[in-house]
Amino acid sequence: MCRTVYHCGLKELLRRASIDDVREWQAEFALEPWGEICVDFAGAQISAMVGNAAGGKKSGAPYTVAELLPPWRREQQPRQRKTSKEVMSWLKGYTIACGGKVNGKRPPQPEIPAAKRRREKQAEKKTQPKRQKR
Repeated sequence: MCRTVYHCGLKELLRRASIDDVREWQAEFALEPWGEICVDFAGAQISAMVGNAAGGKKSGAPYTVAELLPPWRREQQPRQRKTSKEVMSWLKGYTIACGGKVNGKRPPQPEIPAAKRRREKQAEKKTQPKRQKR
């Protein structure tokens, strides 16, 4: 992502972009991938289409996109179409993660252990008597 969006290395990306920017680009990429991965899948789809139009394999079976992908992409399968419920669930989660409201209400945020410990320490400091300076 750092090469395609910001045209820089990872260290430079972390310096230039906020975590919210990175999360937004990751969500965008999850919905609509870009770059080399798209080229590999598009090439495999075209190859499968041409191969099947020419009669398919010698065994008579059709070519599939998965078997025509480059070896480093074979474990990554093309995305399946999501149902409207899956899309709405993802959008609600994304909205909540960005601090937005769903159906006019802001859902309770999960307690983060580090923040809880920090609050407890601050409460302890307030209840402890202050030391006298000598």
